[in-house]
Amino acid sequence: MAAGGLLVPACVHAAAGVSGRINIGEHPGGVAAAIATGQPLFAPPGVYQLPSGLALTQPLDLMGDATRPPTFEWRKGDAFIPGAAPIRFQHCKFAAGHGYLVNMNETAVEAPYIGVFDCACEDVGGIIGWPTIRPLPGSRLGRLEVRRVDAKNVGRGIMVLGGTTVRFDVEDYSCDGYTRFGLLIGPSGPNAGKHQADMKSGVARRIKVLNGRIKADASKSNKNNNNGVYIAGRNVELHDVHIENLGDGTRHDTEGLYTKVVHLRAAGVSLVNAGGHQAFYGCKGSDPKSNRVASSDTVFENLEIICTGEHKGNGVWFQAKRGATFAKVKTVGLTGSALRMHDSAEGPLVIREWHDLDGRREKSSVFELRGSNRVEFIDCTVTPDYAKVIKNVDGAVTVTERGNGWQ
Repeated sequence: MAAGGLLVPACVHAAAGVSGRINIGEHPGGVAAAIATGQPLFAPPGVYQLPSGLALTQPLDLMGDATRPPTFEWRKGDAFIPGAAPIRFQHCKFAAGHGYLVNMNETAVEAPYIGVFDCACEDVGGIIGWPTIRPLPGSRLGRLEVRRVDAKNVGRGIMVLGGTTVRFDVEDYSCDGYTRFGLLIGPSGPNAGKHQADMKSGVARRIKVLNGRIKADASKSNKNNNNGVYIAGRNVELHDVHIENLGDGTRHDTEGLYTKVVHLRAAGVSLVNAGGHQAFYGCKGSDPKSNRVASSDTVFENLEIICTGEHKGNGVWFQAKRGATFAKVKTVGLTGSALRMHDSAEGPLVIREWHDLDGRREKSSVFELRGSNRVEFIDCTVTPDYAKVIKNVDGAVTVTERGNGWQ
């Protein structure tokens, strides 16, 4: 498959075959010398050692045998630091590496493109990383493209936290057994507030995540229980994303899905036992005290939240501003509210065909409303009947109802 897009030089678009590629198994200087040529490379089946911490000053286009992918290992740190040239991996397995396969932390130029296709990653520290929130001056990533990648037992999956990145495309991505983040895009953490303003000027301004399967390692050794998918940016599309096994929500303020997004379109998202202390899904804006960036224009359809164990949080924690629509939502087995709004939330908020089933609530309501806004419920149901369906906490929310299955 061609990488596509104007950001990718012609050398990346090599034919999917051995022709025109240097065979690294036959290169007299070994793997490192073959990489240094900047020419398209082919790796026959086998196990190869990658250099550690290699700063790339030339393109890297590495393709393995599609029927028997080669395995690449590296002994310490990160394998590659990108420079001002494109990087592409295809039909390869990466294993037994302590750091990231590619880490942008020390990059001080624009890396135009990083692509990973039809690859597996197992027992590595991470796949693609930019974990610092304060990147070096001049660093930038033009496009990240990850398609048909299967990751197992990784510390971090894809974690691009800092810097300016124009476009992300993640499709058919499976991450089973991460201990930090399955997929993180955009500024995060306690010091992220001052960086979130960059969203308005184009950080992560086009993001697609299609057909993702994210499963955490929720064992006792995983003390973080971090988000399955975290995205802070603008113009985001999520479709067919499944997140599970995050924890019971008693120890950490994390969510299976967390978005701080201007213009979000999401459909077909399921969160199964994937909630943190606040909620399974955090649809958030900014710090209410600073009010730097407000998520807005959210349309979410076909959202499923299922809790089979004991979970202390809510289904959706809503803090976004300037309107949202939730349609065809199913929440099952929650002990907290299906929807809890923050004091700073603004409307209007439209809730259509939200079906809450088998709630095990003792104190909370199904829908806990706050803020100065308007909330409209259309064709929603709660089963079994529950005494406290809607709680208008401060009485400031204008509530309208039509066709709902409660008294």
